[in-house]
Amino acid sequence: MTSRTRVQIMRDLVRTFGGDLSDLAAAVGMPSSALRRPCTVTTTLKLAHATRVNASELLRAFGHADIAEFLEALYGRPTSRVASDLTPHEARLIELWRGVTVGDRRHLLVLLRRLAHES
Repeated sequence: MTSRTRVQIMRDLVRTFGGDLSDLAAAVGMPSSALRRPCTVTTTLKLAHATRVNASELLRAFGHADIAEFLEALYGRPTSRVASDLTPHEARLIELWRGVTVGDRRHLLVLLRRLAHES
């Protein structure tokens, strides 16, 4: 990550996650007001996990380069991976969808089409 302000980084994380700041805060188990303050190492790692962002890059962006270097010394540098085009919210919807019976899926599709104003 390039040098950006904490607010810009948080805005990007929210966009990556999908939803809003309160959704992201809930995913990391804290009030949204806590995400408006400087992030601790623990919070940064929780954010990286929830948003599937490279933890080392995020640690560095939030001023924890020493921790990023330490983790990389322990576990190696992060490998590149193909990130899903789905936000975590969309991925959760798919997980839930897979747990729904075929009959109930038909009903949900009718409802979703109505909500999306699709014929």
